Amino acid sequence: MLHQGSSSHPRPYVFVNGFRKPLQLQRFLPRYRSDHDVQAMNREPDLDTTGALADTDWRIEDIVGRAVLEEAPATLRIEADGRVSGRTGCNLFTGSVRVTRDAIRFGPLATTRSICPPALMEQEQRLLNAFEAARSFSIDESGLLHLKGEYEPFLLRASPVRGR
Repeated sequence: MLHQGSSSHPRPYVFVNGFRKPLQLQRFLPRYRSDHDVQAMNREPDLDTTGALADTDWRIEDIVGRAVLEEAPATLRIEADGRVSGRTGCNLFTGSVRVTRDAIRFGPLATTRSICPPALMEQEQRLLNAFEAARSFSIDESGLLHLKGEYEPFLLRASPVRGR
């Protein structure tokens, strides 16, 4: 719910997980999804034929240049049918993803709603923002997954979890 600012809070704000956050429209505008984008997300998944991402558990190591907190591991799993799930370090998430060649688009993600210490909530928000901004991926010679945005050369780095 959008709230108008008052004399002590002149900017509009929203409540996120119980915390008051200033509304920064310039941050939301690039993330606007057109009806075409939403329809594309709802189509049958067109997954990577190499299977490089499907049915692999990934441990997220770095989100936008900051290491994931050791006490709060973040994970990602992409299923062959286009479902995605994992942990943010605070909450669980689930949703959909489309992977084609080296392109990746995450659909809307649902999360559980636990309230965690501020550092974990900040990590969670960075992770969810990285998923939303992701447009391409690569897997380097070490087997590490890298998500990249349209304007961000580095969003996320993850390593495959062996022996699940």
